[in-house]
Amino acid sequence: MDRSASYMARHIAKNMSPQGSPDKCEVQVAYTIGVACPVSLMIDTSRTSKISPDRIAKLVWESFRSEAQAIISYLDLLQTRL
Repeated sequence: MDRSASYMARHIAKNMSPQGSPDKCEVQVAYTIGVACPVSLMIDTSRTSKISPDRIAKLVWESFRSEAQAIISYLDLLQTRL
């Protein structure tokens, strides 16, 4: 799950809305054993965003499914690479 969540966090940071796109963005996600969804999501934009980090985090919660299987499917992490 660690690697899948890292890939998803990077994807989220890179794909912020152009209107509120920050110059810097750090996405932190925390999971716990036995719980499918993250227990914590934090967005740090170093005050470079036009909208608040809390608002960004809410949009991320609403826009991206964050269960392990959803991440694997969304990012197509099971594809075979040569």
